[in-house]
Amino acid sequence: MRQQTTVLVSRGTLLNANDRRHWGAGHARTSQLRMIGKGAGRAMYPVPAGVRVRVDVDVWKGYTSHYDPANLYPTAKALVDGLRDARVLTDDDWKHVDGPHLHHGGVDPSLRGRIPAGDKVRFVVTLDSIGGAL
Repeated sequence: MRQQTTVLVSRGTLLNANDRRHWGAGHARTSQLRMIGKGAGRAMYPVPAGVRVRVDVDVWKGYTSHYDPANLYPTAKALVDGLRDARVLTDDDWKHVDGPHLHHGGVDPSLRGRIPAGDKVRFVVTLDSIGGAL
């Protein structure tokens, strides 16, 4: 079983592992990302109980600038939490989910904003079943 969903996230909403703000400062953005993930999950089928899935996240940006996709793990985790909230995933613990694994998806100039703060980042979230019953 393979499912895929795509979400666009504004640059100002991203959570980055290199961001050293107080933990409470990112709470609003985390909640917003969970809602985005939940909305995307409404178009997906629930993963059957007892099936383990691998979650891959391809990150698409508007520029060829140097970045480390793994630093966007907090964003990807919040999106996966949203899939859990939408009941696509039974749970997002290690027994049910392997990942999220982040990869550079590519460059898409259509993601560029008129100003840098208007840039968007595309996250393509793929769920692949990797095993039978738990």
